[in-house]
Amino acid sequence: MKLGRVWVTVAVVMMASLAVRGQEKRKIIIDQDAAGPAGTDQQSILLLIQSPQTDVLGITVVTGDQWLNEETAHTLRMLEIIGRTDISVVKGAEYPLVRRKADTESAKDGCGRDGHLGRYPDRFWCGQST
Repeated sequence: MKLGRVWVTVAVVMMASLAVRGQEKRKIIIDQDAAGPAGTDQQSILLLIQSPQTDVLGITVVTGDQWLNEETAHTLRMLEIIGRTDISVVKGAEYPLVRRKADTESAKDGCGRDGHLGRYPDRFWCGQST
């Protein structure tokens, strides 16, 4: 009985993989902060580039865990290392488009820092910037 279920599962997985092979690749633009080197942001970009199901048209980078210029440099270097300099990299926003500095600061608790401020503004510890 269990062996029969295994074969059915194997057959379903094989049919699904054949169905995926017949489809066109998805054309995508990756839009992400790209801290690096070898951070999870860079790893996710690599996975999408190397996926047989995607055709990466370009990458847009915004300030996140690092500043925009650093993240752009890490992304360009990663593409150079893997031999994919054919993928365009475009700089996005360096600062938030909606949330102002005052809004971010007011979201902090009295001592410590907000859950995640990224690079904007400076990280605060009990009212002192680091």
